[in-house]
Amino acid sequence: MNDEQRKPTAEELLQTKDNVLEQWRLLPAEHQATMLLVLLKEIADSDMNDWTRNAIVTLASMSEHPQHFLPNPIVTRERLAELDIDEQQLTSLTDDDLVAIAESIQESYSHDEFWEEIMDQVLEFHTEQVLKAKRFT
Repeated sequence: MNDEQRKPTAEELLQTKDNVLEQWRLLPAEHQATMLLVLLKEIADSDMNDWTRNAIVTLASMSEHPQHFLPNPIVTRERLAELDIDEQQLTSLTDDDLVAIAESIQESYSHDEFWEEIMDQVLEFHTEQVLKAKRFT
């Protein structure tokens, strides 16, 4: 990509990936297999080869020995009370609502947007910490 071309936004990249996956699902199995070989050849010719091989080994290992790398979120009324949520609204939440919130959090782990949002929050927090430390020196 040359400098004159603009880089796609995260949203545009996600849409492109969704479109590719949608098109992939339209292919018959034998065409998916040959397309996979084409993609693997492209990857082998790129600097993503080692990363891709490690990712494939990791995925294969995980399917053989499933592990949860992320904790199942535990949503409690006490934890929710620490947030900036109106007390009347909190009391309206049922136990089923708490389970639904936890399930939604668990589901969000698998989406790129979740990790981008977490990264933004962590980046902001640590930047504020560095700036705060600079004010005292």
